[in-house]
Amino acid sequence: MTRIAITILLCIFFVCTFTPVEAQLFGPRYGGSMYIGSDEYNPYAVKPPSALPWTQNVIKSEKRFFNFKAVAKGTQCEHRFELTNPFQETLRIATVSTSCTCTSVSIEDNKSTLETYEKTAIIAHLHTDKFDGQKSATINVIIDKPYPATIQLDIRGEIRSDIIVQPMMLRFDNVRENTAAERSLSVSYTGSRANWKIVGFESTNEHITAEINPPSAEERKQVTKVKIKLSENMPKGKFVERVLLITNDTAERREIPVMLQGTVGKTVKVSPETVFFGYLKPGEKSPQKTVSLKGTEPFRITKLLCNNPEVQVDFTPNPEAPPQIFYSFSLLYTNPKEGDAAPKDGKMEAKVVVETDDENIKPEFKVLMEIAEE
Repeated sequence: MTRIAITILLCIFFVCTFTPVEAQLFGPRYGGSMYIGSDEYNPYAVKPPSALPWTQNVIKSEKRFFNFKAVAKGTQCEHRFELTNPFQETLRIATVSTSCTCTSVSIEDNKSTLETYEKTAIIAHLHTDKFDGQKSATINVIIDKPYPATIQLDIRGEIRSDIIVQPMMLRFDNVRENTAAERSLSVSYTGSRANWKIVGFESTNEHITAEINPPSAEERKQVTKVKIKLSENMPKGKFVERVLLITNDTAERREIPVMLQGTVGKTVKVSPETVFFGYLKPGEKSPQKTVSLKGTEPFRITKLLCNNPEVQVDFTPNPEAPPQIFYSFSLLYTNPKEGDAAPKDGKMEAKVVVETDDENIKPEFKVLMEIAEE
């Protein structure tokens, strides 16, 4: 009787341990996704099903929570949770949702399908204009490919009704390169502290500074004017920055975050930034891949340069064509078995540089391929 009971218990343990769900959550040994990378960063290479879920490689646990802390009423509060697909299979986000109406969520650029090495982001927006007090929300990211999974993200913040910042976000649109720029905002305080004031400014970007004017009293509130300045050495491109106005309030409420967003000079965004041709047999031609370029202003492609001649780009620059904001072209890799352009150690990595009619704009992207095991 004892032997029968032990046998039954062992069977139950075995079935529960190796269910299809476990097979979906863990790597090749257990029927899961192929992780691209060394074993040093691949928790599925040698570890048993007690290892971390495969979504840890999409976004790490320590990146899944963000605390806005104390924020002013009406300020723009957004956080970007970046997701990466390090797998050979396509990763697809089916839906995203939030547990609280104080927060709305979206997928950056509506990019819900990721090929190998591609990235996207979940944008969480805290509605400081509609709510007050302590707020928190759990964001559920539902993935249906390569395997069903749910990633939970969390945000938290305290919306202060006694502080109002206007405008909600400072925009620096179309700032000329090598040119300084400034924008103004006002901070209104209606709290009970008689000596409340802004005493400092903090930014992780050395090219962003602030000038804080003395406060003035206006109709039962204290108003402080602040100028946010970009130096002429601000790097070219799009930027989103979170700067802090420092007050003499209590420790947990002394910071007032302000969002900045803008563009310096002409810029061109490449998508995807890394093209992965996949695993090919020796000598097997790759499938075609598509790359797109989008500029903040119309531009003209004058030349495409690649350090591997076997990467073929299906695009011929036309110096007579009018400038465009958007371009799209395909490319493939011929994958020779021999020669200088052949894969080294089973891998190929190349770089494509796109020259434009503006010598300061030269977007580039990587091209990768690996030889499949026979």
